[in-house]
Amino acid sequence: MKVKRHTQPTFYYNTSSHSSNFADPSSPFRSSSSSLRSAASSASGALASLTLRNKLPAKKLPADDGICIDQQWLSRTKMLRYLELFDFALRASPPLNKLCNDASAASSIIKQLSSRSGHPNGTAALSRLYEVGDSKKRFRFNLVLAFLLLLKYDTVDGCWAVIERVSERVGRCDSAQNQAYVLVVQTGAHLLHHPSLKSDNYFQTRWDSIVPSPSSFSSSSPSFVSSSSSAIASPADRYLETPEQRAALARVHIQVEDYLDTHKENSFKSALHEPARFYYHIAGNGHHRDHVNVHGLNGWLCLIRGWFDCKLPILPLETDTDAWKGCSDIWQGLSDAAWTEFKKPENFGKDFGKRREGMVGMGQRCCARESGGGGFLARRS
Repeated sequence: MKVKRHTQPTFYYNTSSHSSNFADPSSPFRSSSSSLRSAASSASGALASLTLRNKLPAKKLPADDGICIDQQWLSRTKMLRYLELFDFALRASPPLNKLCNDASAASSIIKQLSSRSGHPNGTAALSRLYEVGDSKKRFRFNLVLAFLLLLKYDTVDGCWAVIERVSERVGRCDSAQNQAYVLVVQTGAHLLHHPSLKSDNYFQTRWDSIVPSPSSFSSSSPSFVSSSSSAIASPADRYLETPEQRAALARVHIQVEDYLDTHKENSFKSALHEPARFYYHIAGNGHHRDHVNVHGLNGWLCLIRGWFDCKLPILPLETDTDAWKGCSDIWQGLSDAAWTEFKKPENFGKDFGKRREGMVGMGQRCCARESGGGGFLARRS
C-alpha cells in the first residue's frame, strides 16, 4: 500500500508489496511486509478520497484468498438498512417528513424526551446534537425521527442511557459528534424492530397519528422490501412469488446481517483496532492509544472500505484531519508474539486489556520497534 500524493491524495494497491501471509485466513488484515500508510498529515477530505474497490484495476489481490464473505455482504451493513428505513418512512408520510424538518417541532420533541428520561442534561445534550447533526449540520431530520421513536417506544431507563452516551460525545470533536449521531439513529431504528415497551404501554405523544409503527415500517415489511435499493440477491429469489414471501426472506437476511455486522466488528477489533491500542500502550503513547476509538477509527474504517469495499456498521467521519492519531502501520511495530495472541479464537473481538492469558505481562517483547516506517511513530508521534 503506497500513497500517491496529488492535491487530494489517493490510496492504491501495490500487490507486489504484500506477502503471502496476508492471504492467511487466520489473519484477514495482517501483512508483515505491507505498509499501511495513513493520512497522517493529509488535507481535509483526504480520507474521503480513498479509492473504492470498484474503481481499482481489476486485479486479484493476495488478500482475496482469505476472504470467505460474498462481496454483497461485505458492503452491506445494518446501518445502511437503518438509513434506508428512515428514508422510506419519511417518503411514505409527508406529515412525518414535514414534522422532522421543523425546528420548532424538533425542540418540542427534545424537551419531552428529556423530561421523560429525567436526565439533568437531556435538553442541552439533545439540542446540541440536533444543532450539529452528523457533525456537519446535515441529516437533522434523521435525528428528529430517532428522537420521536425513542420517546414513543423506549423505556425511561433506555432514554436516559442514550442521552448519557450522547452527553459524553456531543461537546467534543467532530468525530465524537458523528458517533453520537450514529448511536441515536441506530437506537431509534432498532426500536422499530424491537420496541422496548409492550404495545399497550407505548408512551402517548401528541404526534401518535404520524409516528411510524413497528408493524408498518419494519425493514422486513412487504412495502419496505419492495422499495429497498440494496436488497441482498439470493438464489431463492426465483421462487418468490408474493411480497409476503420476499418479506419472509428479508427477515432471514436481517438475522444474517446482524451476525455479519458483529463478526466484521470483531475482526476489525482483533486485526487493527485493539492491536493499535496495544501498540501505543506498550510504546508509551497514551494520547494515541486513547484516540484510536475517536480519530484513528475513521482512518481504519476508510482504509478497510478502500481495500475491500467492506463497510462496518460504524460510519466514518471522512473529513477527520486527526485520523493519524491512532491509525498507523502498527503491525510494522508489533512482533509476531503479539499476533500469536491476537489471532487466538478465544481472543476474537476482545479488548487487549481483557485478555486473561498471553497479553498480561507481554509488554515490550511484543514491540518490534517504537517507530514504524514511513513516518508512523509511537512514542515520538
